[in-house]
Amino acid sequence: MVKGDDESPSVWHLKVVASDDRLPTLDFEENYYTFDDFFRAWFKALPDLDERDRTGPKASNFGLV
Repeated sequence: MVKGDDESPSVWHLKVVASDDRLPTLDFEENYYTFDDFFRAWFKALPDLDERDRTGPKASNFGLV
């Protein structure tokens, strides 16, 4: 295995971070799971919900004072 650096790590992780801090973060390490081309294509096609929240219209005024 080639040692990685900050730009190209030697072990890739898929992290699923919940929006509720009471729930755990799921961390899938490629050493233990095989991420095939179909999975990678599906994953890359998922929408960036953080970006959508930052740039999209707000549905309500909840929390505004």
